[in-house]
Amino acid sequence: MAPARFANRTIWSLADQALSSTTNFGITIVIARSFSPSALGSFALAYAYYIALLQLSRCFTSEPLMVRFSGSRRDAWYGATLHAAATAVTLGCLGTAVGLAVAGLTDGALRSSFLVVSAFLPLLLLQDLWRFGFFAAGRPRAAAANDAVWVMAMAVFVLVAHAAGSPTLTWLVFAWAFSGAIAGVVGVFQVHSRPRAGHVRGWIATHRDLGIRFAGEYLVYSAAVQATLYIVGAVAGVAAVGSIRAAQTLVGPVSLVFLGVSFGAVPEGVRIAARSPGRLPRFVSTLSLCLAGVSLIWGALLLAIPDGVGEAILGDSWRSARNLMVPIVVAVIAEGLNVGPWVGLRALAAAGRSLRGRTIIAGVTMVAGAAGSASMGAWGAAAGFATGSVVATGVWTWQFLAANAARDRASPRRDVRAVQPDVTISGAAD
Repeated sequence: MAPARFANRTIWSLADQALSSTTNFGITIVIARSFSPSALGSFALAYAYYIALLQLSRCFTSEPLMVRFSGSRRDAWYGATLHAAATAVTLGCLGTAVGLAVAGLTDGALRSSFLVVSAFLPLLLLQDLWRFGFFAAGRPRAAAANDAVWVMAMAVFVLVAHAAGSPTLTWLVFAWAFSGAIAGVVGVFQVHSRPRAGHVRGWIATHRDLGIRFAGEYLVYSAAVQATLYIVGAVAGVAAVGSIRAAQTLVGPVSLVFLGVSFGAVPEGVRIAARSPGRLPRFVSTLSLCLAGVSLIWGALLLAIPDGVGEAILGDSWRSARNLMVPIVVAVIAEGLNVGPWVGLRALAAAGRSLRGRTIIAGVTMVAGAAGSASMGAWGAAAGFATGSVVATGVWTWQFLAANAARDRASPRRDVRAVQPDVTISGAAD
């Protein structure tokens, strides 16, 4: 693959991630500026439920689609995408049932938020699946166009509501969710077909080896993040957690770059692994070094921020966040180095090794964060997180090199990129 073409795909992947983040952060900002913290909290809980279902759907649909069908024949990609889309819609329907049950147990703003979000879950998950399907096909521009539909529709609904008077919380949540549902329907026209319920069973049976491991990895990661923060809060105080969150906010733009690049890099890695396996380690190392370089530049800028600018961004939280900048910058540089081998593991479909790596990293991060917070408070906790990120670089690299060596020793795998309702597709999960 020509470097120029990969660079073009990366740019469009970043554009898509920026558009996707605009819808989520944008509605949060609008609600925060328009309503009380309790109203924002009601939306946040419903949004957290959506994110949990979204991540679960990605584990069983979007990620297997990218890992096993990136760079495949057009007909194979087409069939696989429709199978994955049907599965995403089915998971969304199950999520709707659970969400409506939760809404029935609540009242007020929380109830209305859950009702609206739950009602549109199938189409919201479908919209996200189309994005990943376009990434797998090497068409990130189509993914960006779909997310642009969501952004524009939401902007129209919000502007019309403000022009008509003060919008209610329910209307703003509806504007966000319904706009995403519109984008999900637009994706049907982009693909020129619609998912069918008969596709679900075959997809789950074929790709559960990856899905279960990807879901385990996500659960380990989420549990580790939350447990570590609670440990730091218990040991060093809630203020320490707030200081760390404030400092991490400043590296948020770099994290979005990592996410956008990885969306485009996984399909590219899959193509390289299938066509020129010997190039994969070089691709992985180049990716890591480039992202580490971006992190280093951003970190240098953060360390040079004047107090006046920092206070304008974070307010009273700036002074405590400033003291944590060095370990936070070290952590984000290490995270840049981690992207490459993680992408390499996805490209090799080494879900078992990825899960083991994530489990090791989670344990190290929790222990280092707890020990650091006990000895040096917030700074020690941040240093513990940095330690976990640095150790993660070694763990991810080790797991990738082992997976790549195992692939080299193995006999060539048969083509797994043709999907049909009555055909079982095999593929290594480790």
